[in-house]
Amino acid sequence: DNALTASLGASEARALLVARLPTVVHLNGASVSRKERAEAEKRYVRVAVAQISADRATPADHPRLEELKTLHGDPTTARATLGEKGGNLAAQLLELTLRCVAAEHCAKAPLTRKFPAATKVAMLKRIAQKVFQVNPKAVVLYYVPEPGAAPTYLDDDNMPISYFGVGDGHTIDINDKVDDF
Repeated sequence: DNALTASLGASEARALLVARLPTVVHLNGASVSRKERAEAEKRYVRVAVAQISADRATPADHPRLEELKTLHGDPTTARATLGEKGGNLAAQLLELTLRCVAAEHCAKAPLTRKFPAATKVAMLKRIAQKVFQVNPKAVVLYYVPEPGAAPTYLDDDNMPISYFGVGDGHTIDINDKVDDF
């Protein structure tokens, strides 16, 4: 067990280690691709900035943060830019596909709709419960940036989907239990 990753799922732990260790090229028997590293580093920046903003961490807890913000951009700047679009809700909408992957509910067709970037994870869970009839106490969401990419668990109901990097045209998988990846 590792204190840094003990509370994380396997894919989240891998992403955290890839982001924090810039020289690792092979981890747990698998190569680290440039694409995987970039995705992991961007997620790490979003999470670290949110933790520091909420006083749950300090900059010293995230020694690569400034380097990665320079490389990938500052998510607080991106959120400010989104807010500058003003009252134009259409400019802030993301077309998402909600796809149920729960074994008992797989026969239901995916749902594609537009959602504000500020939609909270809890709201998407409520929509998933209603549309796919998944168990409300066990529903989990995974953000899938593109086919074949490692999913990211949307683990904070109070955060907007934009916090996790969910973008226009992306897919969110809905399950009724946490899978081990």
